[in-house]
Amino acid sequence: EDHEHMSVHAYILPDGTVAGTFTGSKLRIYPPHAGVGAQVLSRRMPEPEALARRVLTALGYTGFAILQFKRDVRSGMYDLLEINCRYSTWTELPSRTGCNFPLAAYATLVGQSLPSLEQREGISWLDLERDLRGMRTYRATGEWTWRAYVQSLTTVRCWAYFAWDDPGPFFRKLLKR
Repeated sequence: EDHEHMSVHAYILPDGTVAGTFTGSKLRIYPPHAGVGAQVLSRRMPEPEALARRVLTALGYTGFAILQFKRDVRSGMYDLLEINCRYSTWTELPSRTGCNFPLAAYATLVGQSLPSLEQREGISWLDLERDLRGMRTYRATGEWTWRAYVQSLTTVRCWAYFAWDDPGPFFRKLLKR
C-alpha cells in the first residue's frame, strides 16, 4: 500500500560525517499507487534510516540526498527505489520539524556552524489539491474512509501552497483559477 513509501533525507559533510537525517512516511500519494507524496508525516524510522546511512557511506557520498524506500510487506525488508540529489516537493516539512538541510548546506559552504538537525515527529505536510483528487481512488478501493482522512489532517502543520509567513504562492494559485 501507499503508506509503505518512505523517504530518508540526509546531509553528509565533506569529511563523510552524517550531519543529520530526517525520515518521512507518505500517508497518501498522488496519483494513488504511482505518484508523489500528497500527505507526508514526520516519523522516525530507524531501519530505513540505518539502511540509508549504510548506502551513502558505501557510495562515499557527500552533500544532500533523499533515499526513497518502499517496505515489502511480505518480507518486511525495505527496498531502495531511488536516490535523489535534490530537495523534494515537500522540503518544507523537514525544515519545519528541525532539519533545515538547505541552511546546513549553506552553513557548510560559507564555513559557519551547522544548525541543529534534530527531527520532531508527528507533524505532516499536505498538498490538499492533490490529496483530495487522490481520495477518489482511495475511497473507491476502500483504502481510506472520510473519517480516517479527516483524522489524518489533525497533524498538518505545513501546506504545499500556504504559509502564514509567505502567503504569496497560495494567492497566486487562487488567482490562476
